[in-house]
Amino acid sequence: MAYFVMESFKLDKTFESDEMANLVAGHREVIKNAVADGTILFTGTKTDGSGSIAIMRADSIEAADAFFDTDPFRTAGVQRNTFKEIKINFFTDGVKEWLDK
Repeated sequence: MAYFVMESFKLDKTFESDEMANLVAGHREVIKNAVADGTILFTGTKTDGSGSIAIMRADSIEAADAFFDTDPFRTAGVQRNTFKEIKINFFTDGVKEWLDK
């Protein structure tokens, strides 16, 4: 298992408010499920509104990228993602359970 920082970048694309609301709901469902099943440890929106950051795990960088193929934000062109593999050196006790899954 490998660990990754995923950074998303909001793309300059506009949607009708109802369409965007549906995309947001679908995106949140994908992320919520990924946190529940342990794929994502945590995620957060960048304070400048330009996208988000997540810490996740996958078998490879390709698998991490492919995970987001089901995310409505990607499929609709709302955001693009980059991935960097990381080696986890230090962590709080609460993170150990996630690492051991």
